[in-house]
Amino acid sequence: MRNTDHPTVVGPTSPEDGCPHGYKDSTGVRLEMAVGPIDPSTPAMGELPSPDQPVIFPTNFPDESFYMLADASMPTGGMSTPGRARVVLALEAAFGGAGDVASHRQVVCGRVRLRIRGGVPGASYIFTHLYGQSDPLKADDNGRLDFTEDIGVAPLVFAGALRSEIEPFLQWTSGAAKASSEIDTSVGYVSDGTTPHTITESPLGCNFVRIEGPNIADAGGPRDPEDPGNINKILTPLFTLQS
Repeated sequence: MRNTDHPTVVGPTSPEDGCPHGYKDSTGVRLEMAVGPIDPSTPAMGELPSPDQPVIFPTNFPDESFYMLADASMPTGGMSTPGRARVVLALEAAFGGAGDVASHRQVVCGRVRLRIRGGVPGASYIFTHLYGQSDPLKADDNGRLDFTEDIGVAPLVFAGALRSEIEPFLQWTSGAAKASSEIDTSVGYVSDGTTPHTITESPLGCNFVRIEGPNIADAGGPRDPEDPGNINKILTPLFTLQS
């Protein structure tokens, strides 16, 4: 199961940093790249050589930044010591080659990253997330699992990210769908980049991350509410979202 929708429009390239001004999805939501180190709603970005100085390309510019970044994590069981799983869904700006900030190396990619630390060595895990479902992924002999798919990594070919499955862009739930304890967004943002929150806009109708694997819930991870007795499933609807 994979999302077959794709971002629809890449904006013009900025003359200041050589990256696209923004991307737009099929719902009309347009997101800009976050490179403001003092913006509390967009904290995720690469380190600046001089964080107390203005952002200037290329001498004081992050080696990675994001148009959208959704991040979910859960404790995982199956071993004597609890582990941790993480899912990252992003539209990311970075640099090709060695990854150093430089002209003519700018790339933008759609990223799906799935990780487990402290899993059962050799066990297989299936991840279901907002944009699709993985094939069974096998942990190594140390119980580590790493899967990353980056679409659109050719330098300066910014339309390459339009082939990724990061579409439509995710947003915080609002209105009647929002829990009473959850907060609203600020004007001009669809999230705050920090607060765990339920989110919407999964094109597949699964606004959550579910991971299936042997005894994965025995470390106290959140159970699947539709299958709460199943120790082989964990599920969370909570993400930190920056966009």
